[in-house]
Amino acid sequence: MKPNKFYIHTLGCKVNQAESDIIISLLLGAGWRMVELDKSPDWCIINTCTVTSQSDKKVRQVIHKARRVNPGAKLAVSGCYAELNQDKLEQMGADLVLKNKDKLNIVNHILNKKGEADCSQVDNPGLHTRPLVKIQDGCRQFCSYCIVPVVRGSYHSQPPEQVIGYIKKLVSLGYQEVVLTGIHIGRYGLDFNNNYGLSALLEDILNSTSVGRVRISSIEIGEIDSGLVSLMAENGGRVCRHLHIPLQSGSDRILGLMNRPYSSGYFLKRLAWIRKAVPEVAVSTDVMVGFPGETREDFQNPLEAVKAAGFSKLHVFKYSKRAKTLAASMPDQILPPEKKLRSRQGI
Repeated sequence: MKPNKFYIHTLGCKVNQAESDIIISLLLGAGWRMVELDKSPDWCIINTCTVTSQSDKKVRQVIHKARRVNPGAKLAVSGCYAELNQDKLEQMGADLVLKNKDKLNIVNHILNKKGEADCSQVDNPGLHTRPLVKIQDGCRQFCSYCIVPVVRGSYHSQPPEQVIGYIKKLVSLGYQEVVLTGIHIGRYGLDFNNNYGLSALLEDILNSTSVGRVRISSIEIGEIDSGLVSLMAENGGRVCRHLHIPLQSGSDRILGLMNRPYSSGYFLKRLAWIRKAVPEVAVSTDVMVGFPGETREDFQNPLEAVKAAGFSKLHVFKYSKRAKTLAASMPDQILPPEKKLRSRQGI
């Protein structure tokens, strides 16, 4: 009997990719084969994102394509888009819709097993040159433009022994670099209520595993503590000397409207502190343009300060209106042509 086949399409963030990697590994471990969409998979799995209206559009396009190319296949949809659109997905022909907390149970549904998926049984979790290790989920920051707290819920951290065990398994498979990822990684351990945070986890990873390099995904400026900076400065570069720290805007007025918990001055001061302690560090960032109420002055005046920050990479993107967020109902929404122009000017 030939093994069953599955196709998986992942949209959105590194956390989604990390979760998809586990789904893939569990299905491969059960004897299934991963194939392309045009190779007649028995199941099509779509792991979705809903961070922007464009993300929603891509989800619908992928689902329509899966249905068109493989009308006989069963369709499973999970992730952030599924949190808000279960009825719509069922109308689109989804056989299985699972929200984020049940996402990994796609495997048991497909295999007709009861209970929850056992992620400790992942035999080959490394699917990339730099495997993704999910250490945390959830966000309660409630930036005024962001839907993530609604679809991801509150903070939930993976136990340190589970994270370390996973990394040890990756090392045993020959991987020498891992990427720690989460929805709000700087809040790792907050739900433990024992002062065990990201820096403590990093130190335990370095002491308990032989992994060559640990890379940190996006982190907020106010959540980079002296412990993390010291670990980057020391240990022979085992903690990669790169940080992605989202700025979002150089205008303090706009940062306030965004509900970002810092000023541009605080951001730049902290950045200087990090660079003094770790001169080799490379820092990349995100900047949003076209936020509601952003004037030409808000856009132009901070440019020199942002340039002076010396970011190694700058990702400039346009504000996208999301229902169920505070910014969606703000006055003075910027018209698309103007947002496009500011994005092209791009600092």
